[in-house]
Amino acid sequence: MKETLPAGDYTITVTADGYYPETRNITLDKDMSFRINLRPMTASVTISIPRRFYAKNPEARGLVRFYDNGELLRGGPVWQLTPGQHTIRIESGGLWIEGTFRFEPGKNYTIEPELSLNLKN
Repeated sequence: MKETLPAGDYTITVTADGYYPETRNITLDKDMSFRINLRPMTASVTISIPRRFYAKNPEARGLVRFYDNGELLRGGPVWQLTPGQHTIRIESGGLWIEGTFRFEPGKNYTIEPELSLNLKN
């Protein structure tokens, strides 16, 4: 969008759904243009491993790896992910579970894996 303003000092705030607002103080004294790149809001995602899964060996928690769309997540257990669809994978000792989720900007999510046994005969 192009707009003409008289010379002077201005504070400009740009907002858009799903993005952090950006505010700039500018002084106009001649023809000029500028660009503002908005940063997308993130979704806060916590992966919570229930204690019952590692209660007998607390060190087992450190052997669990977390992936987002195939990329290893470092740090945690809370990550800031871009909005949209993500495939989250939890892996340990050759076993893994994954699910695909859609995260909305500015929201908090908790992923908690469940483990069950099925008897077949």
